[in-house]
Amino acid sequence: MKSNRIIFSIAVLVVLTSFAVRAQQLVVHEWGTFTSVQGSNGVLLDWRPLLTSDLPKFVYDRSKRNLEFQQSWYYEKFGIAARQRMETPVIYFYTDEETSVDVSVKFPQGLITEWYPRVRDFGPWLSQPGRPAPELKDGFLRWGKVKLFPAAKNPALAKELRTENIQSHYWPARETDAAYVRICDTGVNNVTTYEHEKFLFYRGVGSFSTPMKVSTQMSSTHMRAVLENTGSGDLSGLIVMTLRDGKGQFQKLNALKAGESIETALENDSSWLPKSDFVSELGKSMTDALVGQGLYKAEALAMVKTWQDSWFEEDGTRVFYLLPQAWTDSALPLTLNPKPKELVRVMVGRAELLTSEMELSIEKNISNLGDANFDLREQAASNLKKLGRFTEPALKRVAEASADPEIRNRAGELLKGLARVSPR
Repeated sequence: MKSNRIIFSIAVLVVLTSFAVRAQQLVVHEWGTFTSVQGSNGVLLDWRPLLTSDLPKFVYDRSKRNLEFQQSWYYEKFGIAARQRMETPVIYFYTDEETSVDVSVKFPQGLITEWYPRVRDFGPWLSQPGRPAPELKDGFLRWGKVKLFPAAKNPALAKELRTENIQSHYWPARETDAAYVRICDTGVNNVTTYEHEKFLFYRGVGSFSTPMKVSTQMSSTHMRAVLENTGSGDLSGLIVMTLRDGKGQFQKLNALKAGESIETALENDSSWLPKSDFVSELGKSMTDALVGQGLYKAEALAMVKTWQDSWFEEDGTRVFYLLPQAWTDSALPLTLNPKPKELVRVMVGRAELLTSEMELSIEKNISNLGDANFDLREQAASNLKKLGRFTEPALKRVAEASADPEIRNRAGELLKGLARVSPR
């Protein structure tokens, strides 16, 4: 009996030692974006994209609960008004040998709305259509056991990745040498199916404020902005940019320590670049900032490529900054078992700005919608349409802040019209 116990103890020790070795080899990197819309007073606005997703159809959401599909746009991300859109966090794994890791993520002040591959569990459930909107809190996903396959040793798995003939923000994230991940599921008639990917992917919406407050006002010559760090950690990688009429400009600012603020001009008459040069130079600056926070070069390039059209090619004024990992770990707790030898999480804060100048322009366009001149009305409608997915927060801001009661009423009526339009 004693010898049997010794043999059993040795076997357990071997297993635990092997488990520890694999953990020591495991590296995990993650990137993602938190997007908010801020009025000229720096207050964050609730908003919905009001657009259908460009994600592949195989991506799961709350209406496609794993393999079961239930039609209901209310469950989708674009049906929920929120202060934050958590856009496309992806988790990469690096290992020299096949191994497994148990993965789960929580979103205490938000809901996770889309993901891939399939998960073992998610929650909470949303209320049914027609009932009060759910509280955006206590979100979670659990993938459970995820099998990892080193990319260099398993090139054939590239053929197992699902594809669709669509343009999507989803595809560029695969352009790294991260390990392949596999999720298996034993379903009907005990048939096991597999899903493979180069990362774990998820998205969500949140009800909280990020630690960057940006207020704007017009000086005698230029629009100026005050950037304030309202959090407890340093904000780095600050970039302020404007793109308009085929030209853009950006400036890189020093890191902001907790409680600090800085004032800067939003535009400089001498620093406009043609759009192609602007996109290229800004992409390089953003890539360098991401690498500086610990991402591999391929990961940083994949992130920039993922969001280049939205970050750098859409007209607008916006601020980018890198959130400290301690903030990310608190806002989005990630549990990995075994714990990796290295965990890097880089989240980009993106603040879309409704400057005081823009708000005045929106008010003017709303006013012109009622003009007797047909061409003026058409031009006003065209200008408002250019606001795209930020139309709703822009109208909300004007409806709340305009000094003209007629414009406030018209903005309110336009908002009602948006609410009646189903995104499908």
